[in-house]
Amino acid sequence: MSAARELNDALSVALSSSSIEWAVNVQICDLVKENQYLAPLAMSRVDEHLRKESARAVQLALSLLEMLIKNCGLLACRAVTAGMAEALVAIVKKRESWRYGFGRNLHKSGFSDWLPQGVAIGEDKREQWRMASQKVLEIMQLCVDAFLQHEGSMRPIFNAYKQLRQEGYQFPRSATGVAADLCLVNGAEDSPAYLAGATSSLSAPRSAPTASASWAEGRAEGRAEAEREKAEEEIVRMVAARADASERVEVLVQALEQGSDFDPAELEELITLVEDISEVLRGLGVESDEAPAANLPPPPVPVLATQPSGPTWIDASPELLISGSAPASAAAGPADHFSGGSPPPRTVPAPARVMEDGEDPLFEAPSHHAGESLLGGRKKKPVGSWSQWASSMRSMTGTSSSRRLGDGVPRSVYAEMGSGNDDAMPLFH
Repeated sequence: MSAARELNDALSVALSSSSIEWAVNVQICDLVKENQYLAPLAMSRVDEHLRKESARAVQLALSLLEMLIKNCGLLACRAVTAGMAEALVAIVKKRESWRYGFGRNLHKSGFSDWLPQGVAIGEDKREQWRMASQKVLEIMQLCVDAFLQHEGSMRPIFNAYKQLRQEGYQFPRSATGVAADLCLVNGAEDSPAYLAGATSSLSAPRSAPTASASWAEGRAEGRAEAEREKAEEEIVRMVAARADASERVEVLVQALEQGSDFDPAELEELITLVEDISEVLRGLGVESDEAPAANLPPPPVPVLATQPSGPTWIDASPELLISGSAPASAAAGPADHFSGGSPPPRTVPAPARVMEDGEDPLFEAPSHHAGESLLGGRKKKPVGSWSQWASSMRSMTGTSSSRRLGDGVPRSVYAEMGSGNDDAMPLFH
């Protein structure tokens, strides 16, 4: 007898019995492990019974599916098709379907005896469907925990798992599995989720060899290093964006003082962007609220002020204007600053340093001045003075603060916004 025919016969017995045939299920697992090409055949038969309206037939199919996944491991998980994953999701949502609700209403109406068998859903069938739904959630959680790093080859299962998670379904915690240091899935010892639950005590599973654990730990360290580098790049990008926005704000303030046309909405958006980026960096721990302003004195920014004696160029930055003490240059007459009736040239910020070939752009770890060396000194303000800078910009332009992105938002949310979380609110548009 060929292996395919033997598998078909065993599947017919296992899926049509009135109770779980444990010995036949084990035989099916052995046949699939001996011939990997039989896995799609076994999964297709299981898929057929998952779509039946009989709760008992679905439970038999789920028991066989669970044994295939636990004994055949990745081989069985990869054989789960998108259609089969949809059938599993449908079982979880069975009690939300109109057919299920119609059957429950018929049972409660008291006319069940007058209807064809199987139409009404009584308390016993209700409990069977509830158990089937829980079993699907357990199987999905087991697959994801055991083969977390194989998502690319198990897209249907992971997509179904994420869909149910997003819709608010609670996945049960099993008495066995990763959380209990008893991972029952064959081949799951390479999973970082499994290693996270393993311990060095005598209760640790024997199927986790040291060499495999070392290899997986190395992979985990590599991923962590890549995430750190990505975070550093994101910090540098935010610092650069803040520098660009603050420079643009100062240009608009110059235009306002000189009587030129400018867009007030753009000015307010840029000031708000600077505030939000600063809050994100503080939430990440890159910058401190209490950093002294003397750490990094700002360069002079010429601001034109209209006084009774005529136009005077004040050689002071917005931070110094709000301190209450005017600089000596502000009290001097126009002749002390320029001659011939022309103002001094505007100070141009130094260009960003160009990285040479082979140079590591992430040579500096994030600190209170993260990204300054990479940006060539473009970060013009002390880290503790950005809120003062924003206040001074608004007072000089006569604008009021609108509702910021961060109003009422906890610091943890800012940390998520700066960590590359796809679900977080975007910083830049």
